[in-house]
Amino acid sequence: MQIVNVIGIDEVGRGALCGPVYMAGTKLSSDYPLFTQKQSTEQFTKKYKNLDFVRDSKLLQPKLREKACQLISTHQIPNLTLQANNFLIDKYGIGVCLSLMMKIIIFWLLDKNIQIFVDGKIKIRNQFNPDLLKEICKENNLNIPLKEFNKLIISEKSEKSLLKTQSI
Repeated sequence: MQIVNVIGIDEVGRGALCGPVYMAGTKLSSDYPLFTQKQSTEQFTKKYKNLDFVRDSKLLQPKLREKACQLISTHQIPNLTLQANNFLIDKYGIGVCLSLMMKIIIFWLLDKNIQIFVDGKIKIRNQFNPDLLKEICKENNLNIPLKEFNKLIISEKSEKSLLKTQSI
């Protein structure tokens, strides 16, 4: 399988005593300097076997973080940032909110032949309370077709931070 697109996802605010939690994702396309269309997953993993800079944003040096932000803006790379307010967190739980936000980001940015890197160990659930989906979509001004959204099945591969998607 060739890497054509990569989705990177991270969250912030989880350690806060109260208040919203945010999650952002961006799709790094094949023209992004780190990736080439001819690169296989194996070649990518071999070349970038130390992916700490991808897997933990706390280890990302400020200059590299700024450069990544500039690349996302300059190349108009698709991205999405979501929030769940403290009322949703209290009602449904922070883990459920984060898991759903991650699935929304994947759904929003999904393309064929894609790899997804997740910063952390958030478990993505495939089934959600439809009311929570409506509330998060309303809070973030999104329109997600429930029928299509439920067709997206996400399963973990052997590596904890590398996921695969399957659309049925």
